[in-house]
Amino acid sequence: MQPYTLADNTASLALFGAKEAISDVGARLLANAGSILAGNRPTLAPSTGKLTASTKLAAKQLNWLPMTAEVAYGERLHQDEVAILERDSKLGQRYYPIADRLLEEVLASVGQPHDYQFKLFILKNSSRNAAARPGGFLYLDQGLVDDPAQLPKAYFAVAHEVAHVLQRHETKELQSNVVDAISSKDDLMKV
Repeated sequence: MQPYTLADNTASLALFGAKEAISDVGARLLANAGSILAGNRPTLAPSTGKLTASTKLAAKQLNWLPMTAEVAYGERLHQDEVAILERDSKLGQRYYPIADRLLEEVLASVGQPHDYQFKLFILKNSSRNAAARPGGFLYLDQGLVDDPAQLPKAYFAVAHEVAHVLQRHETKELQSNVVDAISSKDDLMKV
């Protein structure tokens, strides 16, 4: 289970900040090494304000995207999904109780509290796959629930997708894309 807020990452942020500060001071002193070796008083070169590789990596690994933004992103992706089986359709009334039971069983086995309100949808296709989107949006192919022999695979698929959400895999991917588009520490702090 990944932490959900920057406050949950306080220890990691403090450790990273200390390492980064030491590294920055060291790098700035090394930039003036020639002057120091010549006997001049040590000074710190000005900070460039550019994002270092270590800062980018930390910004990609820590969870800083607020849950509200994650859910909004998941909702936006959900709006683009066109093959959803309606719950009140004849097939929906048959398959959603099965899928809901699977989700309920999986969530009952999650040993830690979380803030997600999972939303499960069945897609109108015979493939036997599943997918997860940020914010707790889960999708099961109809082919996983229309054949009782496929229910063990369906259970595994639901558990697998719930794990993706709880580990915030898609959210970290979004964060990585955002960080890759940023070039300065100031811009990162604004984000």
